[in-house]
Amino acid sequence: MGLCGFNIGMAFQIIDDILDVEGDARTGKPVGIDLRDGTPLYHWVLAAAEDAEVRRVFTATDATDSEIDAALQRVRRLDVLSAVRRLAEDYTERARDTLESLPYSAYRQALADIIAEVEERRL
Repeated sequence: MGLCGFNIGMAFQIIDDILDVEGDARTGKPVGIDLRDGTPLYHWVLAAAEDAEVRRVFTATDATDSEIDAALQRVRRLDVLSAVRRLAEDYTERARDTLESLPYSAYRQALADIIAEVEERRL
């Protein structure tokens, strides 16, 4: 159950990170906050490796709102978000696979329901 919870948590966080780029009211945070804070998330690292302007904005301590918006637009055009989505899908599959070894119970069903909610959260 602990391994299942770990995989659910990883999938949830990765999806949350994607929503920070694409925008979604469900996150409760402004779009691009992770970039503004310089949080080294998987998609930012991938994007910075591919795009010099994204790399510059990611490492800048004084990026303007327009630079942040332009970097977000650039990341949306790169293929990195689909790669990150596949990683989230892999974690949800791992979570589901761990459940198969457990006997049916209300706890197993609760975990299955959480996995379903995390998958629905994707855009």
